[in-house]
Amino acid sequence: MQFRPTFCREGNPQFGNDKLYEILRSSWRGGINDRGDCVRYYFLCLQLMRIDEQQISGDIAELGVYKGNTAFFFSKVSPGRTLHLFDTFKGFSERDSGQFGKTETFRDVSLEDVRRLFPPGVKFYPGYFPDTAAQIEPGTRFALLHIDMDLEAPISAALEYFYPLMTPGGVMIVHDYNNIASWDRGAKKAVDRFLMGKPETVIEMPDRFGSAAIAKCR
Repeated sequence: MQFRPTFCREGNPQFGNDKLYEILRSSWRGGINDRGDCVRYYFLCLQLMRIDEQQISGDIAELGVYKGNTAFFFSKVSPGRTLHLFDTFKGFSERDSGQFGKTETFRDVSLEDVRRLFPPGVKFYPGYFPDTAAQIEPGTRFALLHIDMDLEAPISAALEYFYPLMTPGGVMIVHDYNNIASWDRGAKKAVDRFLMGKPETVIEMPDRFGSAAIAKCR
């Protein structure tokens, strides 16, 4: 049976695979969202392993890339899947929030700097979502969607847009679902409203800021 990432008895994070563990460590290039958050990255790794083992077809998309740490992890663990990266690369938009759109949060980023982290073949969609979704090639389907957009409006737009494009058995993961300290709990509001009347349910994770997962019904 393939090794599953977990914590060893001594309490140190271990993948049991030196190469995979180095990928994890190299992904932590700074930032409170991912620095040392083993639970989050282990969960993401398990989902990447699961969609491969269950032969769930489709690409990987991330919305809310910032400096590319999580996307870098995806590209190294699942190099065989096309990676689609969506971000303004200019921080929040006032179209989504008059309050947060005026802040300097997440503006310390350069699209070109992020591009340099990835090999050819990774698709970038700079600009305002969902406007940038028009660039997705018709017929594209997704096995894993990672949403880290913080605010209610863009998270809602991402869930509504990508839900029909998810392969059954694929997973949508939303960061900050249980982040009660910031962003007006936009992630939780968006996810809970989206799931009303749908057969799927939310699975809460005990990682930093509380991610949530939604597996598309088969």
